[in-house]
Amino acid sequence: MAESGYDYLVAFNLHTCGAVADELGSDESDIILIAWAIVDAKQNTTLAVDEIYVKPSTQMNFDGPLLCGVTTDLIRNAVSLSTALEKFNTVLSAKVPVGSKYCLVTDGALPLRQCLFPEAINRKEIALHDHFYQYFDIIKEYHSSFHPDQELESLTDILYHLKITLDNDQPYGINVVKVMAQVIDQILYNGHSFTEPQTIQREVKLNLPVNADLVQEDCVVRLRGLPFSSGAEEVATFLAGLDLIDGGLVVCLSAHGRRNGEALACFMDKQLTKLAITRHKHHIGKRYIEVYNELTDEFLEHAGASSNVSTVPQGIVRMQGLPFRASEDDIVEWFEGTAKVSSGANGVLISRYVDGRATGDAFVLFDTEEEATKALKKDRESMGNRYIVLFLCPFVELQKVLDSANSRMDTDAFQETLYGEKPVLFVSALDCVKLTGLPYSATADDVVNFFSDLADDIKTSGIHMVLNTQAKPTGDCYVEMNNAEAAEQACQQLHREYMGKRYIEVFQCSASEVKTALSTGGVKESGGRGRNGSYQKEYSRGGRGGRDRGRRQEYDRGGSSRDYDGRGANNYDRSRPPKRRNYGVTVRVRGIPFSTTEDELADFFQEYNVDPNDIKIGFNRDGRPSGDALVTFSSAELAKEAVREKNRKHLGHRYLELFVES
Repeated sequence: MAESGYDYLVAFNLHTCGAVADELGSDESDIILIAWAIVDAKQNTTLAVDEIYVKPSTQMNFDGPLLCGVTTDLIRNAVSLSTALEKFNTVLSAKVPVGSKYCLVTDGALPLRQCLFPEAINRKEIALHDHFYQYFDIIKEYHSSFHPDQELESLTDILYHLKITLDNDQPYGINVVKVMAQVIDQILYNGHSFTEPQTIQREVKLNLPVNADLVQEDCVVRLRGLPFSSGAEEVATFLAGLDLIDGGLVVCLSAHGRRNGEALACFMDKQLTKLAITRHKHHIGKRYIEVYNELTDEFLEHAGASSNVSTVPQGIVRMQGLPFRASEDDIVEWFEGTAKVSSGANGVLISRYVDGRATGDAFVLFDTEEEATKALKKDRESMGNRYIVLFLCPFVELQKVLDSANSRMDTDAFQETLYGEKPVLFVSALDCVKLTGLPYSATADDVVNFFSDLADDIKTSGIHMVLNTQAKPTGDCYVEMNNAEAAEQACQQLHREYMGKRYIEVFQCSASEVKTALSTGGVKESGGRGRNGSYQKEYSRGGRGGRDRGRRQEYDRGGSSRDYDGRGANNYDRSRPPKRRNYGVTVRVRGIPFSTTEDELADFFQEYNVDPNDIKIGFNRDGRPSGDALVTFSSAELAKEAVREKNRKHLGHRYLELFVES
């Protein structure tokens, strides 16, 4: 008999109130049973066997409880998951002598990686003991010992080969760990040593540039539907139990440099990636998250690192909610006494729109991660009349902003502080533009006319109209230009120019952003090649009024610009015409801070899965924000619940009033 590298091996198994076998943990069901058997690997004896019932917070379905023998009566007197884990930890401390080496042995990766870690860390914020971060997979260990040339897929296969049968007179949990203990005995008796356990990542290194050599094919996923307030740390928590490469989590940004509700994650191997895919439609808070496979090149493009990474500071903090007149010196002074900003004002980058206006965001560098953590103590403190939101920012998120920085953001001094010298960056060519605020009846022809003389620089088939999940226009459009210079010129000349009665915002972006939009299926290619190029009209949505071939056109908006009584006349220049909207229920929100964006208001309603495209900010006749908004919910029930739960709740320092629109 071989001697194990461990003194004790602990057969550990659990069961949920939902899916079983290969689908264990895939439905986000709670744990209802934990069982264990402690094996003395030196003496080849079983010291203790026990099980404990756990009270779930989710509703029990029919399959799980029947299989493991758990009934409503047993659950009624069950304990919480944290209490059950404490009891297990106490038993191990009592049975395993101090100084002895021990390790868990599980039936595959699912019990820990897909059940315990997501529930404990992501859903219930329970800190796990060190012994849960490494384990032996009993299937792999048996396969190495007995059948290296034969594929074994389950514990049932092993029991069949060893001719071990379950004792149906015993409770299910105890029965399973007892036979697992017998398998461990057989593996040891056969001369196999338990020496190299699998480990679960304890700390995710987010603030590091990506080493392209670590990025493997078929190991990348895209996550969609994230709360707009979610940073890399929140996404990493959602992926708890699945090991990421260093710097392997990229939060995607919009053309404004703000989070767009998506992220890319790169895992250490294909098996972990498959487990991540099974978390499709699992939740962060009340929002379900979509998880899809993504191309490796897409991740590398988003996570492209500097050629000089050795001097990158470890501490990067992102600020949101800044007063629009705040300067770099104001920010340095605000942190004084709490944390020291690297190189003073040169360690601060204020994000700006293409027209030079501040977005309310900034990035601040600190010499160490510890210093950046100190800076977070000022989270939610005020600067002037505005409270400031702070969070640690991964390097790749900052680099994305630097790569897409427009000419109104002077980044030279900041980059010298970041890299120690002016770096040569991997920069995606910003040879495309994104238009927002288009009339919902606009076509690719109208976009060509809007560009006027600049339309000659639009690529063939380079106009892409964005649709929502109901295949209706969102008011956004991507346009591919011949070069970055043409894209920048379009931004400078067309930003906030009018198409009909609506002003259009124009932002530079990269071909990768357009590619990502096309891959989602929410964009329809429309063609177009300037005034003199060939053009085949392929996109038309909704009725159109009269139109001419001039640069600026008047549209029959069908009532999309609407006034209503209340705090002055409010023009919802970007609202979808009510007579054309045949889905959802609209709630009128009164009292929002004037600086509020659609993304921020969507985050306020995040538990109701509100899309920013379904939020229309109100403006007075002079073009200034009115403090009101219209928010469309997918059902009357959600709208009524939002009014009931969110009415007179605060957004920043202001409380909001909510009314269902009749």
